[in-house]
Amino acid sequence: DRIDRLATHPLWGMLLLVSVLGLLFWLTYAIGAPLQSWLETHVVQAAASWLRASLEQAPEWLSGVLADGVVSGVGTVLTLLPILTIFFALLGLLEDVGYMARAAYVMDRFMHLMGLHGKSFLPIFLGFGCNVPAVMGARVIESPKARLITILTAPIVPCTARMTVVAFLAPIFFMEHAMWVSWGLIVLSLVVLTLVGILLHELFLGGEHTVFIMELPLYQKPNLKVIGQGVWQRSADFLKTAGSIILVVSVILWALSHFPGGGIESSYLAFFG
Repeated sequence: DRIDRLATHPLWGMLLLVSVLGLLFWLTYAIGAPLQSWLETHVVQAAASWLRASLEQAPEWLSGVLADGVVSGVGTVLTLLPILTIFFALLGLLEDVGYMARAAYVMDRFMHLMGLHGKSFLPIFLGFGCNVPAVMGARVIESPKARLITILTAPIVPCTARMTVVAFLAPIFFMEHAMWVSWGLIVLSLVVLTLVGILLHELFLGGEHTVFIMELPLYQKPNLKVIGQGVWQRSADFLKTAGSIILVVSVILWALSHFPGGGIESSYLAFFG
């Protein structure tokens, strides 16, 4: 009860939530980013180099599509896994301890702006890890209209893949201001999410608000087996759903950047660009 006086307070509860989320993202990137770099260098690039050397006598297009298309696609999925796995593990820990129910309660007032309730916060928050399980997580929402709005707004949340691109490009273009630009882009995404949510709320729900009633579970010691199963399920969903699409798109992008002239400067991609 003493913890909940802080965790469910309109002001202190929100500050606690922001602090918890900040710690979650810091741990995710502090541990996941070095692993991602290691996999990119020692696994993905090494596999691509080995394939090119093995297929030296094969047609150029064959080694290109396998090394730069297939391996690149599989490598993209592989390098994202450490960040997603750590994110899902920390999120599972917060859920299992019982804190995420308090987070949903604190966010209920904010979600009401979009005609949603606190339960929509959980799948939307999942979007920071990956938008695919965020959309799939919307199935916990009972109201069909609220579920639809959650599904349509969840992809606006900047996922780890997009934040990785921002973190890479911001220093190149904005140098010492990169951190503020990165934060600004994330905040802008959340502002757009809110505005789109309000618009969809007026269009689909006609200003109608859904009632949110939930029981706050007791705080408990985390069950590592349950957390592990959750991480495995979410990671497997990502691999099956997003992985196949990333692989196909990588091969298509390679073909567009290679044909008809054999180099990117004379390719369809350059023409479109």
